[in-house]
Amino acid sequence: GAIADSHIQAYLRFKERCRIVALVDLYPDKAREKAAKLELEAKVYPDNAELLASQDFDAASVCLPPFGHAEATVGLLKAGKHVLVEKPMAQRKATVERNTLETQITVTVNLDGSGQAQFDTGVPFLEHMLDQIARHGMLDLEIKAVGDLHIDDHHTVEDIGITLGQAVARAVGDRKGIVRYGHAYVPLDEALSRVVIDFSGRPGLEYHIPFTRAAVGGFDVDLFLEFFQGFVNHALVTLHIDNLRGDNSHHQAETVFKAFGRALRMAL
Repeated sequence: GAIADSHIQAYLRFKERCRIVALVDLYPDKAREKAAKLELEAKVYPDNAELLASQDFDAASVCLPPFGHAEATVGLLKAGKHVLVEKPMAQRKATVERNTLETQITVTVNLDGSGQAQFDTGVPFLEHMLDQIARHGMLDLEIKAVGDLHIDDHHTVEDIGITLGQAVARAVGDRKGIVRYGHAYVPLDEALSRVVIDFSGRPGLEYHIPFTRAAVGGFDVDLFLEFFQGFVNHALVTLHIDNLRGDNSHHQAETVFKAFGRALRMAL
């Protein structure tokens, strides 16, 4: 969550010697809100670049995933600032391979990524949707799939959902330290969707998307249900998906996947 324990300890450590403490947090708005509740005299920056550009503080607590620590620390020390850098956490990554009579699938996920994605599935519209998960969830996601596409996309789409769920569950581990709950509303023109997720350890799916067309770009939209059901069953999450309005099926699907990515980002 916003303002990790290391931030608070940094403030307590520096407050007697310093005028203002600067914090770097991935969720600056939440960090500012919590700082106010804790009566911390702190400035909050969303990333290291903005922190380094500012000189209006005396000490900094940097609490981010491992990337960027060294450059930020050197820059702050050169500027004569006090610095406390949290010990870099190990990135939460996992690779899962799943082979059946119909499909051979490999998924690699990094929950602490930057939104990078690589796909080779043979299902272009699904790849477009998976890219929304990566970019809006700030996940690094690589998926390779070989399936019986000469029949249809069903097995490939369902098994990608299953394998992605397994990879996310493995990367999350024992779920200690995560926010657990996440939600997001995302609009796109006339379409609006809401996704709510709970890393509860119990699979459950409520799925309500009244698609206005049966297919988009040759992709059978019924298969999105198979994708999310496979994900839920193997990530062990409770997931509520509601398309609240929309006339364009592409927009309906895209808002759902963007909201799903953002809900994941909040929960993890």
